Amino acid sequence: MTLVRNCRQRKPVFLTKAEREQLALKRRQDEFEEQKRRSEQLLLQSNPNSSTSKPPPSSDDASRNHRSSRDYDRDRDRDRDRDRRDRDRDRDRDRERERERERERERERDSERRNRDRERDEEHKAREKARLEKLAEREREKELDAIKEQYLGSKKPKKRVIKPSEKFRFSFDWENTEDTSRDMNVLYQNPHEARLLFGRGFRAGMDRREQKKLAAKE
Repeated sequence: MTLVRNCRQRKPVFLTKAEREQLALKRRQDEFEEQKRRSEQLLLQSNPNSSTSKPPPSSDDASRNHRSSRDYDRDRDRDRDRDRRDRDRDRDRDRERERERERERERERDSERRNRDRERDEEHKAREKARLEKLAEREREKELDAIKEQYLGSKKPKKRVIKPSEKFRFSFDWENTEDTSRDMNVLYQNPHEARLLFGRGFRAGMDRREQKKLAAKE
């Protein structure tokens, strides 16, 4: 039972930042008072003839001062550890918040991607539906035409009847495709003019100046 009570008494107590600052300020004041008291004692010891001299501190005072200094060091170490834990906790909290924001952004991107895919699928379905409706409309029109043709009959174009006198009549007219006066080969449509090289490149029996003019024009 005593062990349980001691464990409960040793259980650490978490203080707020303001309380820790207040305790640290109080410890600094106590330390200042302790230093002041020690300096006064040293001053009195160095001047034993002074009327205000006091007896040197006893062993109890020294032990008490030692315990006070040790408690101060222990409290300082505890505060330092607590501050370090607080900083680590704040850092972990900031990291967790950043991860949560990143997850939120990822969820938003996934939602936008799903919305785009859904819109694309809906657009594709709408185009496919319109195409099927057009095909169905064409099929209905063909079916109606078949029904009309079956019950009402189709209007076939009248065939022109050629009279026997026109069928066996001799035609003296020529068509354009029957013209044989011109050669169908392009090579023979523009025949090459022969050049006789009599008398140093001129034709015999023609004026040379006239031939030079014709050659210059060409």
